[in-house]
Amino acid sequence: MSKQNLQTIAISVALSVAASVVVNLALERQRKPGLADVVRAKKVELIDAEDHVRGSFELASDGHNTVSPILTMRDSDGRDSISMGIDGKGKGVISFASEHWNEGAVILGHLDLVDPEIQDPQMKDVDKLGAWGLQIRSPQGRYTGIGFFNSDKPIAPIAGDTKR
Repeated sequence: MSKQNLQTIAISVALSVAASVVVNLALERQRKPGLADVVRAKKVELIDAEDHVRGSFELASDGHNTVSPILTMRDSDGRDSISMGIDGKGKGVISFASEHWNEGAVILGHLDLVDPEIQDPQMKDVDKLGAWGLQIRSPQGRYTGIGFFNSDKPIAPIAGDTKR
């Protein structure tokens, strides 16, 4: 082979490699990162800079073979501050707690009350779903709240009730 043929082959190989690199770089810039359509996990945790869990989304058991989704956010000391979930009966609830209340909470959503004065048997069946409103639990386990029964009757404050 002549020196000129070797130079031609070398230049052809170099140009082919260069063209291949340029095309690959151009195509790589056009590709967008793929996002998964579905993420599957049993639990997702939010971690702060000190590696403390500050929030979680998980399936939690109520101890009676019922597993429900719950979203919990914690304060800087690791105490549950906000909880949003579905209880074992399928009721959605949002709860807020405070370090001043310790075990107390503000509950917004389904109150699990049944109107004891309802006379209509059909409405009693409907009212098994209870009432919706706002309920407050003290650290001593006492409740008060306001809202409406499903019978459209308002709930008077339920001061002193400890049966929830």
